[in-house]
Amino acid sequence: MKFISAFLVVLFSVAFTNALKDPAAMMKIAKDCKESTGASDADVGKIMSHSEVDTKEGKCMFNCLMEAMGVVKGGQFIKESAIKCTKEFGAPDDVAVKIIDECSKISDADPCELSTKLAYCFKAEGKKYGHDIGI
Repeated sequence: MKFISAFLVVLFSVAFTNALKDPAAMMKIAKDCKESTGASDADVGKIMSHSEVDTKEGKCMFNCLMEAMGVVKGGQFIKESAIKCTKEFGAPDDVAVKIIDECSKISDADPCELSTKLAYCFKAEGKKYGHDIGI
């Protein structure tokens, strides 16, 4: 439970939707994603520490979280939602578009792999512009 609480603070430091502004709702999403994917505490720890997630379950947890944020749906990247989320992390409009334009070049037939690659791209591209983009 401590892993989930800390994970939520890091991952959802800025709310994405009205539902995610509620800490109880955020806790439920993370818990549900952890349980539905079979992700371990070690997987959650790697996500929190921005370390490479190397298990299928951990990568699928990224996918579950991305789906909850509306960034990915059915294995498809939703660019407009990603821009909105990036702006909510504090990136100005023009920077958010640049970050998401770069990350939208990523593709993978496996939704879990796609979401993991996107999460790392958001982080790396955000860093180029001086913004910490969540995951």
